[in-house]
Amino acid sequence: MAIVRIFLVLVFIAALPAHSAEKKAEVVPVVADLLLGGWMNGNWLDAETIASHVPAGLVYKTYSFDGPQSDTTGFAPRYEEEGCEHYSIDFDDGCVTSDTLLAVGSRHNGMPRRPRLQTDGLKPYEELVAGYLKKNGIFAEPQIQQVVRVDLDGDGSEEVVVVAGNADASNTRFVENTYSLVLFRRLVNGKVLTDILHEHYYHENSEGMADSPSSYETVFAVDINGDGVLELLLYGRYYEGFWYEIYEFSSKGLKKVLSAGLGA
Repeated sequence: MAIVRIFLVLVFIAALPAHSAEKKAEVVPVVADLLLGGWMNGNWLDAETIASHVPAGLVYKTYSFDGPQSDTTGFAPRYEEEGCEHYSIDFDDGCVTSDTLLAVGSRHNGMPRRPRLQTDGLKPYEELVAGYLKKNGIFAEPQIQQVVRVDLDGDGSEEVVVVAGNADASNTRFVENTYSLVLFRRLVNGKVLTDILHEHYYHENSEGMADSPSSYETVFAVDINGDGVLELLLYGRYYEGFWYEIYEFSSKGLKKVLSAGLGA
C-alpha cells in the first residue's frame, strides 16, 4: 500500500503544470543602450550576473515613454571589452534601444497605466524647488525641466517626479549658482510626502576636475517583473557619459534596484 501511495505522489508531481517551474526560472532582461540587468527568480540582478541566463531568441516587448511599441526578438548578450566594458543585446529586426526605447524580455503587458507630462500649472513645483535652492544657498531661479505624473501602483493616485536644474551636463565646468534636482512626490494617508532622489548644488566656478555636472530625465515607467507595479527609470547624463537607474515602488517609497551606464 505504501508503494502505491509513493507512486501516486510521484505521478502527481510529474503532472504539475510546467508553467510553475517556468515562472521560477523566468528571466526578464532590461535593455536600453546596453543590458541594464533584469529580474530572475524573484530578485533584481545586474547585467554581469543575468547575462549568462538570457537566451537567444527571447521575445522582447518594447516601450516608449508614453506607450508600448512593437515586439522584437533578441540575440544572446554579447560582452563588449573595448572602451567601457558592458553587455549588449542586438535584435533581429535592427531595433535600437536608447533613452527613448526600452526593451523588456517579458510576456506580460508592462504598461497597464501610462505616464504623462504635466506642462501647465507648474507654479507649486517652482515654489517647491525655490525652497530647496534657498535652503542650500543657491541664488538662481527655479527651472522646471520635467514633471511626470503616473499611478505606479494602480491605487488611483498619481505619483509625481519633478526634475529641475540649470546645470549644463555637456561640459566639465562647474558654474556658480547652478544645480540639478530630482524630487519624488507621493500621497500617504492624505499627506503629500517629498523624497529627494538626486540633488547637486554648485556654489563656485571650477573646472579641470575629474567630475562634471549631472542632469536627469524620467524616461520610462514600466512594470518589469509583472507584479502590477510600475518601475521608474531615470536617465542621467554627464560629460562623455550616461547611466540609467531603475527604481521599484512600494508603500515605503522608491528604492533603487539597478543602475548601469557607459562613460569615461
